[in-house]
Parts: sequence; C-alpha cells; structure tokens
Amino acid sequence: MSMTRKDYELIAATFKKPVADVKSYLTHNPNDERAQAILAAYTNQASDLARALRSTNPAFNPDRFTAACGV
Repeated sequence: MSMTRKDYELIAATFKKPVADVKSYLTHNPNDERAQAILAAYTNQASDLARALRSTNPAFNPDRFTAACGV
C-alpha cells in the first residue's frame, strides 16, 4: 500500500512539536550547544527522511515536507 498525504502529514506533525520546542528554548538560550545539536539532528533527520520519501514517490515535495516539519 502506498503512503498518502495523510501519512506524510502525520510524520511531519511528529517532527513539528519537538522542533518548535527546541527553537523556542533556543530563543532564550541561544548559546546552548546541546540544544543547537538537537535542532541540527532534527533538521538532518527530516531532510534524510524527505529524500527517502522522494525516492518512493516522484510527486513528493521534500521542501514542503521539511517546512511542515518545522525545519
């Protein structure tokens, strides 16, 4: 069975909340290297996943997906 838009939206929503939390934390603690590393890890994970999803569906838009993830 192929994934649907709903599936992609669910995956992106799973990323969005913790990414937003880390970004919010960083607005008050911009020099926290651990938080910066966590945000970088989320960003890399979302980008890697977007590339993988693109390989299974040519119509998939990786930029739209990563934006929906909050990165």
